[in-house]
Amino acid sequence: MTGEASSLVEVGPVSRFLEDGDRVVTKAGEHEILTLACDGEIFAVGNRCSHRPWWLDGGKVLPATCEIECTLHLGRFSLRSGAVTEGPPKRPIRTYDVEVIDDVVHVRVPSSVSGS
Repeated sequence: MTGEASSLVEVGPVSRFLEDGDRVVTKAGEHEILTLACDGEIFAVGNRCSHRPWWLDGGKVLPATCEIECTLHLGRFSLRSGAVTEGPPKRPIRTYDVEVIDDVVHVRVPSSVSGS
């Protein structure tokens, strides 16, 4: 998102992301962002599978590889890059930068989708 106007959206305290798979869905304008923990890190991705209109927030998190698996067709995405790691999806999912400020998790979103 370099060079793009953006804003921070508060997600919640770091304490909500202590275990692999701990997750929160945040609305940012018309977009839903899935923020979740994996292998000691916090990631934020778009909450919809790129293959079919299906939510990812119910998906299984694979801690060994930091992937999320869509429950509809078992496609997998990297939480780090959004890349497809196992089909049937062909397109990546969107990722968002995560910032922790005073023990509160924030996601950086383009100003056009922040809704604030």
